[in-house]
Amino acid sequence: MRLCIGLFIFLLLSVGVLVYYHCAKNGQDKAKVEQDQPSSAAIPSAVHQPQTKNETTNAYDASKDCLYRLYLLATIAGVLVACGGIYAIWKQTEATKQSAKAAEDSVKLQQSSQRQWVNLEKWDVSKVNTSRTLLAIHFEIVNRTTVPLTLHYVITKTADGKTNTSVPASLLTPNNPCVSGAACEVTENQMDLFDQNKLVLQIECVVLFADAFGKHWEQTFGRLLSGGAGGGATAHDRRNILRESDHKSPQPQPPEAH
Repeated sequence: MRLCIGLFIFLLLSVGVLVYYHCAKNGQDKAKVEQDQPSSAAIPSAVHQPQTKNETTNAYDASKDCLYRLYLLATIAGVLVACGGIYAIWKQTEATKQSAKAAEDSVKLQQSSQRQWVNLEKWDVSKVNTSRTLLAIHFEIVNRTTVPLTLHYVITKTADGKTNTSVPASLLTPNNPCVSGAACEVTENQMDLFDQNKLVLQIECVVLFADAFGKHWEQTFGRLLSGGAGGGATAHDRRNILRESDHKSPQPQPPEAH
């Protein structure tokens, strides 16, 4: 860009010099012509000489003024240079916008690659010995990413409509699961199905946590559990949604008195 501007200025100066030389040469030629013409003193005063149009009319002719030509040329050149400067500023602004967008996209891509989540695994449903119609549901909350995160709340809603909220408020490191669970009230008919290994329960679990950057997240799971007394339970994934959350971090619990 600077090279182009330099060449443009050089051409402008060259044209100015040529115009000035042309004007100066025209002036010299005109002076020579006037010098070669006979002097008016040699003509007798008695002879009346008619005045020509050129002698009577001495109007200003801008086309023959070298300074005016140079001024006009400089004005046109200034306008062109200004337009070129505006274009260069516009191109630089566009390049800056593209660079800023590329940097923003790079940051978003990096954050997306480092986004954290949890998974619910190793589901188990068992009887509670003290009740004929109460089942205990347990599962593990697993951090499958490579960076630790902080568990805040685990909200479990069972098929009987009850909600259980636990507050682990603990660090969840990779491959070091946190065990959670809830109790679910069932009917005697459902308990018979459990004994026959044919029980199906619907459960919803919401895990609230903070990632390594301190951003809060809410991950909602919908599971359909099938199984029974034969051991274990099979979890069918019906819902898994991760979104940002505005929940507050749990308050630290005071130490228990011994």
